[in-house]
Amino acid sequence: MVLFTPRLVRITLTNVSVSDEGGYFCQLYTDSTHHQVATLSVSVPPETPTVEEKQEAVEGGEAELICVSPRSKPAATLRWMRNGREIPGVVSQQDNGKTFSVSSTIRIPVERKDNGAALSCEALHPALNTQKRIRHYRLDVYFAPTVRIVPPTGILREGDSLSLTCSITGNPLPRTIQWSKINDTLPERAETSGPTLQISRLSQSHNGTYLCQAQNNYGRAVDHYTLLVY
Repeated sequence: MVLFTPRLVRITLTNVSVSDEGGYFCQLYTDSTHHQVATLSVSVPPETPTVEEKQEAVEGGEAELICVSPRSKPAATLRWMRNGREIPGVVSQQDNGKTFSVSSTIRIPVERKDNGAALSCEALHPALNTQKRIRHYRLDVYFAPTVRIVPPTGILREGDSLSLTCSITGNPLPRTIQWSKINDTLPERAETSGPTLQISRLSQSHNGTYLCQAQNNYGRAVDHYTLLVY
């Protein structure tokens, strides 16, 4: 109570919550009793929603994402966006008594070019006016590796050195790169360091086809280079 006079009584509620909702009576005691009721309704704006991956995104498949706003009153409106365009979602709403939880689920087809794509889930609510609560999300698309051997330029002669680099993509990126030679073992002077194969003091005994191989949980890839020493 912040004011009490014969003609005026004033109360103040601080740190208001939905439990404070209801009718507040002001009563006047005279020969007969009079009262009026002030009805208090409390809005609960949503916090920034959360995004959960329900199904991992694999190249050629679908990504299933769910955006959740656990508490608001009235129920928040959720909207998925990508590159300024709305992605329609399947909306579910649950009544938690005086507040509501809302979720929006999307399923979108994905390719490797979608890896790293930016999505966002927006929560809109009357208590926020024109503002939004936005959760940003970056797609993680898994795909099999690709392998390409970068060949040296020019002609290789006896006594020269060979350096081959294996360029690899993939998600997850393969941790192990395997170098080999078809129908033979790698030369004694061959040195491998991750994606690089080096052979010093070339001779014609080094002629042949060399392979670079890499794999992850989603596939395997190989490329070859044929060495001809003049």
